[in-house]
Amino acid sequence: MKKSYQRILILVSLWFLFLGILGNASLLLSESVRYSILFLTKFFPVSFLLFLLSRLLLEYGMLDFIQRLFPKNSTRFYVFLVSLFSGVPAGAKTIVSLWEKQSLGKEEGNALLYSSFFPNLLFLFGSVSQVVEKNICWKIFFAIFFSNLVLFFLYSKKGECSISSSSKPFYQALQTSIEDAIHTMILIYGISLFFFVIGFLGTHYFSMNSFLYVYWNGLFDLTNGVFSTTLISSLFWRSFTLLFFLSFGGISIHMQVGSILQNSPFSYFSFLKGRILGFAFSMIFFLFFWFF
Repeated sequence: MKKSYQRILILVSLWFLFLGILGNASLLLSESVRYSILFLTKFFPVSFLLFLLSRLLLEYGMLDFIQRLFPKNSTRFYVFLVSLFSGVPAGAKTIVSLWEKQSLGKEEGNALLYSSFFPNLLFLFGSVSQVVEKNICWKIFFAIFFSNLVLFFLYSKKGECSISSSSKPFYQALQTSIEDAIHTMILIYGISLFFFVIGFLGTHYFSMNSFLYVYWNGLFDLTNGVFSTTLISSLFWRSFTLLFFLSFGGISIHMQVGSILQNSPFSYFSFLKGRILGFAFSMIFFLFFWFF
């Protein structure tokens, strides 16, 4: 019965969305094209290369190299480093890739979901620095970094991993890695565009004060949420709002991670719990950096 109500609610919501799109087709088309250009020029090139390189590094023994440095924690450090330098949802994607290569177990993978959420560094120090000063971007970064570090040591489980480098010729490994990276980027783009449309229609049909407008945009689309924080006059609350967006993520990001985890033994709720705890810890660190 509960599932029936859920399906009816989703169906009705989709019909309202469909009618909203038809009623604003030309405006929505121009906004969707603008968003797509932003995605293709700002997000796609760097993220695609990072996904591609992380998969190639995994294929050709990067995990084996890290194991020599950290014999008991190689998979944990590898996931943490890839997440740090690639940004969300690279952590979830790397965890699933390790599981597919039989280098990571279910319990350890679920634990790693707690500490594998980082904003894209180029986005943080590029786009976000247009909204607040760069020294505040550093405070946000260190707050999120130390928050993930705390969760890394609190929740990560030690597990055995069997590591093997690729025996494929390089061109085959490259082809496989490109296909995997493209599939991930298409998934991210599709989900992001879908929730961008919902967010745009919400602001188009409903009157919102500046506070609600900022959080509505951030809830559905991180990029619009970040740039709309300029409506918040207080520098502290603007920075705090950016911290919330970047440490918890919006619906679009959560859906991306949920889709990546869908065909694996890992639980989205581990990721969600990690985001709640992650924001709580990052808030404490941020307040410390801000006032002290």
